[in-house]
Amino acid sequence: MGVTYEPDDGTTTAPTPHCPECEFLQDRYETGHGRYILLEFRRELPSYDVPAGQRWLIRSDGKAVNTGEAELPATTRCRFPHRIVCPCSNPPSGTTLRALWEYNSGVAPRLDPPAAEAG
Repeated sequence: MGVTYEPDDGTTTAPTPHCPECEFLQDRYETGHGRYILLEFRRELPSYDVPAGQRWLIRSDGKAVNTGEAELPATTRCRFPHRIVCPCSNPPSGTTLRALWEYNSGVAPRLDPPAAEAG
């Protein structure tokens, strides 16, 4: 379901939201069970592009909920764990997730072209 973290005690917070492997930023959300999930930074995908068990929805109170094996409407967009597309992990199956993995790995061309020089 993704990497979750639980603070050691009431005074400890969850770890900084950077991947320990690639050091990319991640979004950290508390789950309904008092743990934290690290999701791909600022990305959502259509639910049909994310494997069941890896789909996370963010509730109105800001907490993340894993949808498990539930089928979601095709129009639903969801979050997913960073580790699926971490460039330090094996490439995922699925066209969209593979494209994100390649983007993160620097294999795919960057979508942001360099700024034109003034002159």
